[in-house]
Amino acid sequence: MDNLNIELKTEGKDTFLVIKAKLPTSKKDVETSKSGKSLIYASTNGNINTGLKVNGGDLIVGLNAYTKNNK
Repeated sequence: MDNLNIELKTEGKDTFLVIKAKLPTSKKDVETSKSGKSLIYASTNGNINTGLKVNGGDLIVGLNAYTKNNK
């Protein structure tokens, strides 16, 4: 899964963090977790520095969008 499909930005005088993640359109594009228990639809693959500042500090985000794998 590639975190290039995830967009982060602030809106409304830096009041809202907006996260847009492109979801797979086909089941063949959905990844299975290492354990096999989950189907992963979007992930940053760990925490990433967003390049955004909040109260003078870097904003770090980790995102996982998944469902249970009902094999």
